[in-house]
Amino acid sequence: IALIKQCHGMRKKELGEQHPLVALTLYRLGCAHLEVGDEEAAALSFEKIVETRAFESIDSSMDGISEDGIDLSAAFVLAGQTLAKVEKLETAQECFDEAIRSKSQTLGEGNALADFVEEIGTFFKDRRLEEESSVYFDQADAIRKRHPQDDTSGRGDDEISYHSYGNALADF
Repeated sequence: IALIKQCHGMRKKELGEQHPLVALTLYRLGCAHLEVGDEEAAALSFEKIVETRAFESIDSSMDGISEDGIDLSAAFVLAGQTLAKVEKLETAQECFDEAIRSKSQTLGEGNALADFVEEIGTFFKDRRLEEESSVYFDQADAIRKRHPQDDTSGRGDDEISYHSYGNALADF
């Protein structure tokens, strides 16, 4: 952890706080904290990534993968999950939204993206966060409605609009 902190300091000084490589170092620092079971410290690292808005400078031609081979959508999901666990829900949602944006660049819109968004809704549902889960279930349903030709589940249009949301609310 100390070496990653040192690397972060050097990158930040050399490249500036908003550079994607600085954000990548913060991500790695957060992961190191998670490895030793320190979710609070991990959340602080992930929160700094969101605060600096460094992800906004990542080129969309990278197809969701950072220059170090990190899947950006997976990184943002991990950050979002960690932040939600320490009850920083607003920042967690920013991470999840960024994960969706990144994933949509690689998948486009359609059922695969809707499934991804639905998984985020399920994460919140499992934590009994009804309001947050409904946001993502509604978003998944909206994607499915815009791309019904991608739906291979056999559900009709009426079922698509209430499928995920209904399943989520059944457990509340």
